[in-house]
This record gives sequence, C-alpha cells and structure tokens, in this order.
Amino acid sequence: MWWMVLPAFGADLLLSSSDPKPTGLSSSDAVAWLDYSECAAQVLDLPEDAVPPVQIEAVRLAFASTGGALDRRIAAVAVGLQLLGEGEEPAGLPGITSWDWTETWFQVTVSSQHLAQVPMTNLVPPTWPLSMEGGRLAVWICPADPDLVGEWPVDRETGRVSGLVASRSLPGDGSYLWTEGTLQPLSALGVEGGWWVQAVATDARAVEEEALALSGISPALAHLGEVVELQLTGSAFDEDLSAWIGGLAIAGLSLVDEVTLTGRSPSGLPIGLHDVTLTTPWGEEALLAGAFEVVAAAVEDSGTADGGGTLDTAADGRGTAGDGGAAPPAAEEGCACASGRAGPGVGAAALLLAALAGRRRRHIPGRRGTLPWRDSFQ
Repeated sequence: MWWMVLPAFGADLLLSSSDPKPTGLSSSDAVAWLDYSECAAQVLDLPEDAVPPVQIEAVRLAFASTGGALDRRIAAVAVGLQLLGEGEEPAGLPGITSWDWTETWFQVTVSSQHLAQVPMTNLVPPTWPLSMEGGRLAVWICPADPDLVGEWPVDRETGRVSGLVASRSLPGDGSYLWTEGTLQPLSALGVEGGWWVQAVATDARAVEEEALALSGISPALAHLGEVVELQLTGSAFDEDLSAWIGGLAIAGLSLVDEVTLTGRSPSGLPIGLHDVTLTTPWGEEALLAGAFEVVAAAVEDSGTADGGGTLDTAADGRGTAGDGGAAPPAAEEGCACASGRAGPGVGAAALLLAALAGRRRRHIPGRRGTLPWRDSFQ
C-alpha cells in the first residue's frame, strides 16, 4: 500500500465540556423547558492540539424529556455561534448582533438516549461552517418562534415537558442561561452541572489519506483479438474510477472492494506490451507500465509423420504416413484462425465543480419581550 500526506480539513476535533455522549438521563439530571425569551449558552474551549483555522461543522446537544414521556417527538431549536477571546465569557443580549454564525432553526428528535446533531452547513438559508483562529466558542440554543413552528413538546395534563439537559455529571463552568434580560450561570440559579453541548469540528492538521495505486493485473496476457476476464488489484479504489489498457477502456468495470476491480480486456489491442491505467474524474492517475501483453493468435499444427507423408487426420485413406501421400485439400481442413475488431475508445467523464462564493447573512428580527421562566427544571 502507498500512503501520502495531504494538507486538508479532515482531522476530527470535538469541543466539549466532557468526554462521551450521555447514556441516558439519571434522576439527578434536569430538563429545562425554555420560553421564547430565554436562551441557553455553553462555552467550549479548543483542544490543546488543535491547529487553526478550525472549522465548526456541527453542534450536538442533549434534548430530552422528563421521564422519557415525550421521546421521539420532533422539536424546533434555534442555534447561534459566538467567537470569544481566550478566557472570555459570553455577555450581552443574544442575537445576530453578537453572534458570528447566524441564528438558524433546526428540527431535532427528542431522545433521552443520544445527542442530537445539527449541521452548520445548510442550503436554505445558505450557511457555512464557522472558522475559528483561536479563543473560545459559545454555543447559543434558543426555542424557535412558537407562532411559526409551535412550542417545544409539552404534555400539560401530566406536566411532562421536553428541553435541554443540564447534567450533574458535567462541570458547571461555562454553562449559562439568558433569562429575565440577563445572562446568569446555572450555578447562580441553583442548578448543579452544565448543558450537555458539544461542537464537531475539523482543523488544518495534515491527515493521512491512502493514495490511489495499481499493483497488479491478472491475467497479464491475451491473444490477438481475444477478450479475457480481468482482475485489477491496488488500493483506494472507488466507483468513480475508469480503467484503460493501451488507451482502450476496460469494459464492464466493477468495484469489488477498495483493493479489487474486475472487468474485460478490450479486443482491439495490437500485439505488444501495453500500459494499464486507472484515472479519477479529478485527474488522479495510477499506472502499471507495460503490464499487459498481447501475443499472436495460436494456430493449430496439421502434423507430419516420419518419412514426409501427412497424417490421415480424417481416417479416409487419402493421407498415409510414410508413403508421401498428399494432404487433404485446404477446403476440407479446419481453419485455425482468430479475428477481432478494435472497440471504440471511451473518453473519461469530466466532473464540473461549482464553487459557492460569498456568504449572505439572514436577518432575524429581535427576540420578542421577556416571559417568566415556567416549569424550567423538572
């Protein structure tokens, strides 16, 4: 196998106030039902080994219901990102005036067993991952406008509600609630622990990527005009590959796995040694020089007996061994020959990549009035 190191955004990072995902709510955890005038904020630090710029690709959050009663329901949340300096904490009114990544609504499934993931890349409205050069990240999570999408799932008869999870297993540092016009730490509200919020990111570290390589072809020989079943071996194979022998396409190319391709040799190859080539739509190439040979077609020998007479292959007495008898007429003999036509060359398909340029921020009206904190933690 061949490996190469490419500079790319591909090294996975996780910005988190704790390690693994939650395995379910415990009786000591709290679920916060937020009013439209309220927002949760969680501050996350870059890992020490992160190499800027860091791209924030997605946000994960624990959105659950008390006792699991409302699990599998769909809820709408609004997410915004705010860049902070080293040691800086979020402050001020939440909204697009203080956020570096425009507030966008997402649908999440209420679950007591896993984290919901919301992407930072969207087509409508168009948004792109947020780039960080350093410092800290504040993730803001708010209810979406209930007049447009409805409020978070609530069972008013039983008093069950759904919302963000504040877990006692998490450190409380960096966990805030915007309520009654101020941003307060959860600890100041008498809540132990913090919001279960994470950010999924990549950075500019060089990552190892397996390079396309071609190591063998079997069989490596065919007669002139003959079509043989082929197996190509190598590494980093995928369904986008094209394969060629001497400039003619290998027919019926099929991906078996990442190291094996199968196909049929072209019948129009001339006698001689030919290069075997793999190509990708974006111009990458793997080559085995002179790896496939075409030889002359085999011809059957009519046979000659001792003494110069021809063998009586037809057993009809017209050709006798050792007496100089004549061979059968050519018209009566089998013709041992082979023929073939050159197949048309197949051009490699071109891939057109469209680059999205610019970024348009969506205007979000100011959040309306303040409402009391109702049945916040159950």
